[in-house]
Amino acid sequence: MKNIIPWLLLICSCFICGYFFLSGLSDSYKKLDRVEISNKIDMFEIHGEPFDITANIIITQDTLKAFSFVRENTDSSVTIEDFRGAVGVTFTGEGCPTIWFPSVSLSPIGIATINHELMHLVFYILDRAGVYHSIETDEVYAYELDYLSIQLYNHIK
Repeated sequence: MKNIIPWLLLICSCFICGYFFLSGLSDSYKKLDRVEISNKIDMFEIHGEPFDITANIIITQDTLKAFSFVRENTDSSVTIEDFRGAVGVTFTGEGCPTIWFPSVSLSPIGIATINHELMHLVFYILDRAGVYHSIETDEVYAYELDYLSIQLYNHIK
């Protein structure tokens, strides 16, 4: 009987390790599916009315595609490191401003991230228009954020 116990422990260990190994493979296949899905890109424009500025919105987990687009159209000094680990980035270089999100969500944190990046865009647009933020111009900033938010949320819903 004493000789059987080590064998039973070994067999149980093999089953447990096999289970976790196969579970890990299953997760790897799920990750492959997510990579295929994430190579898609959603790109659209929003307009800073009444100000004559258009911004690009890019939603993709493919950071190389986003990086290439931003580098060619917005800011030639951008590096791939600007995208790593970010949940959203606003680029306002010499070209058309661009906001990149790896993904968007209408969860509270997702909405906060979207609004955060849109606020950067509001400051860019109004600064270019010569409307600098102060107590007197606060409402203009709020209305511009409303306007941009409606466009973006109408597109992603």
